[in-house]
Amino acid sequence: MNIEHKCEELVRQALKLRVSDIHMKPLESSATLMFRVDHYLYEQEEISLDIYERMVSHLKFQASMDIGETRKPQNGSLTLTIDSNQINLRLSTLPTLYNESLVIRILPQDTYYPLKYMTLFPNSTTKLLSLMKHSHGLIIFTGPTG
Repeated sequence: MNIEHKCEELVRQALKLRVSDIHMKPLESSATLMFRVDHYLYEQEEISLDIYERMVSHLKFQASMDIGETRKPQNGSLTLTIDSNQINLRLSTLPTLYNESLVIRILPQDTYYPLKYMTLFPNSTTKLLSLMKHSHGLIIFTGPTG
């Protein structure tokens, strides 16, 4: 099977199941593909290490990541068109005992979530939205930059 096709089918299947993240985790003699749905990880498929390494290299290349670097964490992004829908993917790799793991965050462009559903802190969100109604002032956000 063509690696490009396998990667596209993996994302297509994840979109059908409304998956938020795809976790690709290497083991000693194989690799596991897991889907995160509603905050829970479900094992989806077990693949050979050879196919796993080829999939990771292909996805890292598409996301403009260094395919030769496997011992340092990396982040990247790419946009795929699947069934005439644009899908943004955020990729993160981490070194593990056997190889590097890959997590793909799926960000469909056709889905809109109101801010009140995306926050862990509803009181802070309410306060921020009320501050934004003022015609003057400055709001500064700080935090890690990755």
